[in-house]
Amino acid sequence: MDSGDNFPSYGSNYTSGQIKTVSADYPGTSCDTTYSYSYDANGNTTEIYRNNVLKNSYEYDELGQDLTDKDVIIVDDMISSGDSFFDVARQIKSRGAKRIFAFDTFGLFTSGFDKFDEAYRDGLFDRIFTTNLVYTDPAINTREWYVCVNMCKYLSYIIDTLNHDETISHIIDPVKKIHALLERHREETGGQMKIDFTAAQS
Repeated sequence: MDSGDNFPSYGSNYTSGQIKTVSADYPGTSCDTTYSYSYDANGNTTEIYRNNVLKNSYEYDELGQDLTDKDVIIVDDMISSGDSFFDVARQIKSRGAKRIFAFDTFGLFTSGFDKFDEAYRDGLFDRIFTTNLVYTDPAINTREWYVCVNMCKYLSYIIDTLNHDETISHIIDPVKKIHALLERHREETGGQMKIDFTAAQS
């Protein structure tokens, strides 16, 4: 069904603050607390209200900014055919970005690897990182542009902790791990932050 069938009279005349949503679960929360949200034309959250009182507001610096000679990381929950990734990467490159890295939890690659091979040869991106939490054709491991992030050890910690009926909060909280990684990196590089993602190996 075309979305226009459901909203025939609205078109694209929305302005910031016109659209609000209310959680369908709010009756299950405190009876005197409701939340609503405002979005801009791009779908970004601009305002958060609690009991009709503005609590937070946000402004966004869109990709229109100058990205000349900058490295850009694209983060997503999954990468499937790659079409949306290629579209975003082209827009970023058109704004002068130097290198593009993609970090995706699940690498599905539903249309195979040929389009990725071609895009890599054309210099559209530099590396794609995905976890091994879903099956991926082993042929991908021969690609120079691909890096597998092995989650086996991490999952084993979670399973072992749950098996001992303990909280996994300290495992899923990345703050300490990130600080430890940055500290180790500073020690190895003499305090200068320089990370070469292209040198990463699966």
